[in-house]
Amino acid sequence: MLARGLLDSTTIAYSWTVADRQAALLGQLQAVNGNVAACTSLDTVTRAGWTAFYSEVSAFCAVQPSWYWLGLGARLDQVENYTDALSAWQKVIGKACTLTSPVVEPVRSAPDYFGLLQWGVYGVLAVAGAYAIGQVAPIGRALIPAGRAEASERRRRPLPGGPRRRYAR
Repeated sequence: MLARGLLDSTTIAYSWTVADRQAALLGQLQAVNGNVAACTSLDTVTRAGWTAFYSEVSAFCAVQPSWYWLGLGARLDQVENYTDALSAWQKVIGKACTLTSPVVEPVRSAPDYFGLLQWGVYGVLAVAGAYAIGQVAPIGRALIPAGRAEASERRRRPLPGGPRRRYAR
């Protein structure tokens, strides 16, 4: 179930994937715009809002995604947000006009398995870190003196082989 949910909700953002989704969004947008242009019963406020939305999404879709990965995920998210907004606009326009364009379905929300997976990884790392510290701690205690008294005691001890001579003979 978890693996199936991850496969259903995961899209790898390649430049051609984003370009295909943008082209599909632009086609749907132009179909709805044709319906809006043919509609005479649409009020001016809704028509002005639609015109602003149409010009914004058209400008977004006119920019082709780059071939490198930087920003492709955010661009794909924006395409999905515009698809959801287009679906909402279809519902608003459909109340005043008859729509002949296909109905745009909003992008379904994926279950948040990644959040659960992320916290699971954090838990495993915390346990592994505690285990590693527990294994290294006895070695560290042997290398670090217990306190100042022990360090000064080592300084007062005579060196093996007798006292040092200042001058060589």
